[in-house]
Amino acid sequence: MRGGRGLASGPGACGAADLAPAREGPDGPVRAKERAEHEQGPWVLSMSLSEVLAKTYVDAVKYAATHTLDPHSRAGAAIVTAEGKCIVMTHNKLARGVTNESWRWNRPQRYLYVEMAPRAAIYEAVRRGEKLDGSWIVTTVFPAADDARAIIETGFRGLASPAPDLTDTSESEYLVSAQRMLFEAAIKVEYLSLAAQ
Repeated sequence: MRGGRGLASGPGACGAADLAPAREGPDGPVRAKERAEHEQGPWVLSMSLSEVLAKTYVDAVKYAATHTLDPHSRAGAAIVTAEGKCIVMTHNKLARGVTNESWRWNRPQRYLYVEMAPRAAIYEAVRRGEKLDGSWIVTTVFPAADDARAIIETGFRGLASPAPDLTDTSESEYLVSAQRMLFEAAIKVEYLSLAAQ
């Protein structure tokens, strides 16, 4: 994929520090605000879309690894606007207010109780009133069919993700269906290298 130059992104523009609520940050609300202001200063780097997506991917991997309660997957997702700004970063999680019971994270119950990272990111963006048309979604794991439908229906321009792992036969049908739907709906897909971690 060819990304245009000139997308605004700072050293941590899609990092967890400026996306997580202040109460989650180790430095508290004042430090989080200072960090966000610092990253928007005149020293902001000019990066291509591909560079922004790769940086966001690395940030999402780190964020999910440190925030998710999911014992089986450290999946994360982030949404990047057409201007290159990361507006949401999240991970696999239970819906707001749902009790965290260990059995809910196991198959097959996880598919009933756990919101997978791509849809969790979409729901969070919608909850905040963010416009998603023309945006990119970055996922740390290739999205399954349910997530692909949500990506298509909410107007994303593209998906940046590692290639699907089709060796897991319990998931391969969902991943192949997702690939097929994304292709048919003309969603651009950029496969990111796992070496970016």
